[in-house]
Amino acid sequence: MNEEKLISDLKIKMTGNKTRRYSQPDTRRVVRQPEEILRDVRGLKLRQRVSLVLGDESFKEELEDSIRKASANGVSSSSNIRSYQDFLLPVFQPSLITIGRGYGNAATVLPINDIRGENTVKYSKVNKSQRCKLAAVYRLIDMFGWSEAIFNHVTLQVGDKNEFLINPFGLLFNEITASSLVTCDLNGDIIDSGSTGLCINKAGFLLHSAIHEARTDIKCVIHVHTADVVANYV
Repeated sequence: MNEEKLISDLKIKMTGNKTRRYSQPDTRRVVRQPEEILRDVRGLKLRQRVSLVLGDESFKEELEDSIRKASANGVSSSSNIRSYQDFLLPVFQPSLITIGRGYGNAATVLPINDIRGENTVKYSKVNKSQRCKLAAVYRLIDMFGWSEAIFNHVTLQVGDKNEFLINPFGLLFNEITASSLVTCDLNGDIIDSGSTGLCINKAGFLLHSAIHEARTDIKCVIHVHTADVVANYV
């Protein structure tokens, strides 16, 4: 009798231990997966970017101006305001836009205005506008067939400073964007290398710097080698 009771008690203990072992929650520290860590890091960077952009006065003025115009014109669509959300989103690779008529003339190009994310507070409103306009000029020159690979240049003076915007040496004219433009001084020394980190063609900039220095009233210099221009020069 004692042996049977002992065996019964032993079974109960073993069953109870098994129940506690497999049914109780695991009290050990849960190891976080790499995906969760990366997601938290991305969220932290996004919050920092939002705080940085919202603290910029120029962005605040642009946003208030857009809302004021939309309210005055009675625009019910929020497309104008929604466009400012692109400034807050990280852009690792520019989106591609297809233009042209039909399949024969269609071409895929990079957007000109690619200044987004943290770069919105890096440049002033005037500087961003000048960058977009100069990048558009590069695209037009390429569309008309006036470019000569990477050896032509267009320079634009930044405001009233002795700083100039020029294309990075290594990109074709149809690859120039607002953020890729390089800022340099009159001697060709780089002030801001843009988004590509490429240098400039100093030999090609010498002609531009001489014109900008001699004619301070000229803000933009376009250097092309088309037949009409060469004929007039000769």
